[in-house]
Amino acid sequence: MKTIFILIGPKGSGKSYIGELIEKTLSIHFMPIEPLFMKIKGSRDNTDESYIKEGFALVEKEIHHCLIKEGNVIIEQTGAADYFIQFLKNLESKFRVKLIKIYAPLDMCNKRIKKRDSKNQIPISQELIDKINKRSMSIKLNFALTIDNSKSTDTEIIESFKTILKKGDINYPCLF
Repeated sequence: MKTIFILIGPKGSGKSYIGELIEKTLSIHFMPIEPLFMKIKGSRDNTDESYIKEGFALVEKEIHHCLIKEGNVIIEQTGAADYFIQFLKNLESKFRVKLIKIYAPLDMCNKRIKKRDSKNQIPISQELIDKINKRSMSIKLNFALTIDNSKSTDTEIIESFKTILKKGDINYPCLF
């Protein structure tokens, strides 16, 4: 069974960095989802429910396409949207899903957001960032792993991620 790894954490916690690091180091495809939402946004408000549902539907479609070619995929998500739980149920009905909590203090997240290149980011207000991040930090799900991205080295991140790649459990190029 193919596996979807979902990195869940606040905006600025380093989900994309970790996804790219895992892709580069362990050859598990990383698919950032914010660019997919950007494709369909148009002039709609960031909190428009129909926009959010359409965005998640597009992400599901792209995951399906990706998994035809790849054994597994990593995506990133704040988990703060109301529709996220339905999206998660949809994925879990078809695939194995492993949730990974990405932690970083909110003040660190805000500093990272201010420093990053915004070309692949949907512009949102600081007020909405704060709301999303507060909700993201409070999510209680069945996480397979928590990564503290405020002090972990790249090597520590990769080694902790490997703990959820059990031989025979996940279709993965042999590491062991």
